[in-house]
Amino acid sequence: MNKRLFLKMSLVTLPILALFSQPVLAEENIHFSSCKEAWANGYSDIHEGEPGYSAKLDRDHDGVACELKNAPKGAFKAKQSTAIQINTSSATTSGWVKQDGAWYYFDGNGNLVKNAWQGSYYLKSDGKMAVNEWVDGGRYYVGADGVWKEGQASTASSSNDSNSEYSAALGKAKSYNSLFHMSKKRMYRQLTSDFDKFSNDAAQYAIDH
Repeated sequence: MNKRLFLKMSLVTLPILALFSQPVLAEENIHFSSCKEAWANGYSDIHEGEPGYSAKLDRDHDGVACELKNAPKGAFKAKQSTAIQINTSSATTSGWVKQDGAWYYFDGNGNLVKNAWQGSYYLKSDGKMAVNEWVDGGRYYVGADGVWKEGQASTASSSNDSNSEYSAALGKAKSYNSLFHMSKKRMYRQLTSDFDKFSNDAAQYAIDH
């Protein structure tokens, strides 16, 4: 009688022990019922094959689900991390990361995105998300939340030419060219030097114009 009872208990216990012995997977098993849920957990622009992707969320069937550009204002809550060394330009994570008060974006391969748009946000030459400034060669303006302010793109050049760092950089570049006929590379280095101290974006704007 005791042997039969022990055998029955063993048959019940073994599957439970086997369940607990299974390896625990982290991000590989992430699933979202909606893009709203994905954005709230810091996931956006989820490519096929990445944690959190599903055909259900990829409504336009382009291989990318829950694009950040489609997120309503305030819906996206970026993941925060302090374990990433920004100076390495790479990380073991992807998506938005906040460090030392600035936002950065890492692509699916863990590479720091620079000089590029990520949805309505612009990543500068050092990888930081731009705020309260003209970006992309002075063509667009982003506000305090980093979002491009639609309707201000067409006035960027005139505003920059009249009263801004971009205008000063442009004037300095013209002055240098009238004297030295500098190459674009040399001009960029001069404008961003400790002597002139223009920002990278202002220097690039001056060179492009």
